[in-house]
Amino acid sequence: ILAGHGCVDAPASWRTLRALAEERVPFLASRRCRHFLAAIAPRLLAAIAAPPAPDATLATLGAVADSLGGKGVLWELFSAHPPSLDLTVRLCASSPYLSGLLVAPPGMFAGLLDGLVVQDLPTAASLAAELGDLCRGAVDPEPILQAFKASHHLRIGVRDILGRCSITAVTVALSAIPEAILRTVISLEDARLGDRLGEPMAGGGARDARRAEMVVVGMGKFGGGETNYASDVDVMFLYDEDGRTFPARRSRRSSETTTNAHFFSELAQRTIRIVNRSGPHGRLYELDCRLRPAGRGGPAAMSLDELARWFAPDGPASAVERLALLKARVVVGSGAAADRAREIVVRASYGHRWTAADIRAVREARYRLEAGAKTTNLKRGPGGVADIECIAQLLQALHGRDDARLRTADTAAAIDALHEAGHLDSADHRFLAAAYRRLRLVEGRLRLLDAAARHDIPAAPTEQRRLAHLLGTDPATRIEELPSLTAAIRRHFETFFDRLVEPAPSA
Repeated sequence: ILAGHGCVDAPASWRTLRALAEERVPFLASRRCRHFLAAIAPRLLAAIAAPPAPDATLATLGAVADSLGGKGVLWELFSAHPPSLDLTVRLCASSPYLSGLLVAPPGMFAGLLDGLVVQDLPTAASLAAELGDLCRGAVDPEPILQAFKASHHLRIGVRDILGRCSITAVTVALSAIPEAILRTVISLEDARLGDRLGEPMAGGGARDARRAEMVVVGMGKFGGGETNYASDVDVMFLYDEDGRTFPARRSRRSSETTTNAHFFSELAQRTIRIVNRSGPHGRLYELDCRLRPAGRGGPAAMSLDELARWFAPDGPASAVERLALLKARVVVGSGAAADRAREIVVRASYGHRWTAADIRAVREARYRLEAGAKTTNLKRGPGGVADIECIAQLLQALHGRDDARLRTADTAAAIDALHEAGHLDSADHRFLAAAYRRLRLVEGRLRLLDAAARHDIPAAPTEQRRLAHLLGTDPATRIEELPSLTAAIRRHFETFFDRLVEPAPSA
């Protein structure tokens, strides 16, 4: 029977199936477990036979069931609610990443059911409020943060796999999770640091002065609201005013005082350590703050005045750095400090007078980015996502000075805005918009597949079949079509830059 359902190693799969009928917890009745498993066995085996690798699917389902403790409850749920059976088998068959979330940390199965029942994806505001409540009074928030991320990745991933939301909605929701985590971590660490170093004040640090504020600017995919399940989180840590700290009113002991620069750099370093820390369930995110005037060796946070000087029209910032600011977005901060950060970013990126040398520098930086990447790399490889982003961002930089409609950090929205403003013809717009959506969709599915090379098309036939199963039956997403797509994107990239600037004279 198992061989007829596609199992290659039928004896091993039979042992797995028998294990599904036995409760491991002593006070739970295996008889009840066997009863409910028998009731769903025909439908369960049919569901396992549909995707590739039924043996592996059955083994993964066993690991998920073991993590829950009471297998009989799971089989009873599947009997009463068949869509939950189909979804769980689909996750076990095609998404090692999501099925891994069901196994550890414990208690994640509710997130799977939320994905079936809850209609709306979470927003940054709702996530920040939820996480703030969860972490209130917590001595060590790290387990809470890990479980929070896992549960919402599972909830979003379920709706993603079921095709109930667009790739744009998925990436916006995934970007809201690290935004909520950053807000919560900074709030907790700011209070703890204030007790020790005092409150950072604007100006001379008088008790009645206004409190200085931290502003965090998201960059790259995070800034554009285009984060996938494995994206790094690129940020800049800023603060609005220089000055000194003043002993906190709430502190019962006398606080040492320091400069605002030291306070906010320490706050940024604490945030980086918490987010980057490797715990039992891995790290939360790869948090990076490379884009700062002093480089990696300088302070982790810089003042808004320093940022304005660096990116002034005659400042030392390079063309590539200015282009990177097009994807900047304030993710932590409010009021006048956040508004001023946005003004500096707009002046730095859209106020710059772009020259032929600047455009050549951008092109050369793109070639350097693809160095070492395989041709199958859908992000950095030739014709990858970075080619489309480079085209869109440079057009934004060239024309956004006089047209505020083009000032968006979202690449897909930028492509549409450039077409509406007449800077992309209909053919280029259709091609770039469709190509960007396709590559981003495949990138997201690669992460759900938990591929070792998270941006490379897998070479193993088994992995390719699993990826194809995740992508569905749409001809536009066929794996065999991707090489011709990336080749066409690279031709657009070369033609675009050749039109903008004549080749540099040979030596």
